[in-house]
Amino acid sequence: RLEGGKGTPNGPALITTNAVSPRLGPGFLVFLSSRTGGQGIWTLTAGTSREIWHDARIRITGAPTISPDGSRIAFTVSDGAHARLLAMDKDGAHLQVLTESLALQGNPAWSPDGRWLAFVSSREGQLDAKDPQDAKKRGLGKGQIWLLPTAGGEAHQLTFMQHGASAPVWSPDSQRLV
Repeated sequence: RLEGGKGTPNGPALITTNAVSPRLGPGFLVFLSSRTGGQGIWTLTAGTSREIWHDARIRITGAPTISPDGSRIAFTVSDGAHARLLAMDKDGAHLQVLTESLALQGNPAWSPDGRWLAFVSSREGQLDAKDPQDAKKRGLGKGQIWLLPTAGGEAHQLTFMQHGASAPVWSPDSQRLV
């Protein structure tokens, strides 16, 4: 527990041997765990942990990320042939495939206003580069940042960097990515 930026021994502590990638939401913690025999997404609320998503046929490939209002959780999965970006309510309800058939890398990032998800993918994008040198300069085949509107619609490629891009971070006003 933190008080004034300093750790204190007062208050509850979460001690677990089988949890990774914790993310803090408003009033809850979300994390990955394989305590039921397969990888799943769990929440901890008011001292009670509960598995909210599990599918034995696919593997979670990135840490879950929580929407700014705390109502939704986005995460990436793979069945070995296809990668998908999924989202669901914080209780595990209303699972939705946001986009699929991607070469996803890393974790998605919600914009602070909740309108966009940024993610990194190495799939071939919108650039029509016929010249191999031009394609190399534009980073084709390298991880690039893509944007997906959370209200629905298609993802579009944002960066075309020669050496690729990774780990997008939003500005507080949702106007820029670094």
